[in-house]
Parts: sequence; C-alpha cells; structure tokens
Amino acid sequence: MEKTGQLKPSRKAKECRTLIKAKQYNQYCFTLPELLKMLLIGIVTLLFLGHLFYGTYFAGIFFSPSLYFYVEKQRKKQVKKQRQQLMEQFKDALVMAGQAMEAGYSVENSFLESYEPLKERYGEKAHMVQELYRMKQGLHLNIKIEELLLDLAERSNLEDVRDFAIVFAQAKRGGGNLAYIMGRTITMIKDKIELQKEIQIMLSGKKYEQRIMSMVPLCIMVYISVTSKGFFDVMYGNLAGVLIMTVCLCAYGIALLMAEHLMRIEV
Repeated sequence: MEKTGQLKPSRKAKECRTLIKAKQYNQYCFTLPELLKMLLIGIVTLLFLGHLFYGTYFAGIFFSPSLYFYVEKQRKKQVKKQRQQLMEQFKDALVMAGQAMEAGYSVENSFLESYEPLKERYGEKAHMVQELYRMKQGLHLNIKIEELLLDLAERSNLEDVRDFAIVFAQAKRGGGNLAYIMGRTITMIKDKIELQKEIQIMLSGKKYEQRIMSMVPLCIMVYISVTSKGFFDVMYGNLAGVLIMTVCLCAYGIALLMAEHLMRIEV
C-alpha cells in the first residue's frame, strides 16, 4: 500500500495536462506589455541612480544586469499572487462542493456543481474556475476525481491542496467519510487563510512606513542636488568618490533587502 506522502497523480492524469491545458502555478510568463513596462521602469530607475550617485546617466549601464534580478523578483511576486488566489478559490470550491454533497450529489458531481457559482463570483478566467473546467474534461476522459486533485496539488505545490488531495484519495479508495473529511479540511483552510489576512492587515501599516523610509535617503540626495548645485561634484569623476558612492549604494540596497525580508511572514 502507498504511504500517504507518496501518493502522486497517475501517468494518465499527467499525460492529459497538455490536452486540457493544465496550468503550472510555480511558473509565470509575462505578457509583452508587462515585460516592456518592467524593463522601462528598470531602465529609468538605473539611469536615475547612475546620475544621482555618479553624476552621469551612463553609469546606470553598468548596473543593467540587475534588470534580470528585478524581472525575476517580479515573476516570483506574480507566482505568489496566483497561488494565493488559487488557495482562496480552492477553499470556496470546497465549501460549495461540500454543500452539494450534503444535498445528495455524488463526489464528482459535487465538484462540478461548484463551477457555475465560482464562475459568477470570480469570473471565467479565475484559476479555480479553469481547474474545475479541466476536471470536467478529465472526468470525460475517465480520469478519477482523486487523480485530478492529486494532479492539481502537484502543479500548485500548495501544502493545503496537497494534504487535502492525499487524504481525499486515501478516503475514497478506502471508503472513508468524505463529507467529514471535506468539512474538516474546509475549516482548517479557512482558519489558515483568515490568519494570513490578519497578519497582512497588521503588517500593512509597517510596510507602508517601510516604503516611505526607503525613499527618504534618495529624496534627501535629490533635495540637496537641486537646492545646492555642485554639492556632490567632489564625489564625481574620481576613484575615491566612485568607491564611496558605490559603498553607499550597496549599503542602501542591502538595507532594502533586509527590510523586505523582515516584513515577509509565512503561515
């Protein structure tokens, strides 16, 4: 018998990913407008920093490799955002499926019955709405509902989805009380999501303060440059000044990364 942590979707479920256009939630592909917008923001920022710290826009070119890390950072943010959206929608789908089961629907039909209400709430392009549509297609291809849930868990890499899929698969194969399992899972997921929201609300003020404080050093430098023209000229065009400004710029970058890290709390 398979161990609980070793349950995985069947080969057939994996082979149907391409056919039903299954989404990989650990990946994100930027659209061309999104990519151009990010590159424009990054280039303008580098030119601004180059002129502010080194007295020439040309200096920003030397930091152009950082654009790659900026794009990757934005990609990670989008991946995190879509996984959070999926988790919220998955919870609502379970609630609706649980209600359908109580009304006498079969397990498979219970999930499918949540499609229309979820579509009305989040829209046709919502992640879980698309997943329910894929489940419907998968069931028509004679793939078991537990296999489709395990496949979703593997693609999303969400702990709560994976735990639910594993327990659901074990209970369905062993004849467990699916209604009770779904009820318990819904309660745990709801509590976790509510805790995450409370933490984000508590941190929102601090994050806003952190963003303001992160701009203070640059604003001071801009203010001095405008009101006292030539004040920083002694730092431009010589090796000692370049080294000092580079150290200051690196220290500023490290401070931003540390502040962001301290504001990152996972549940």
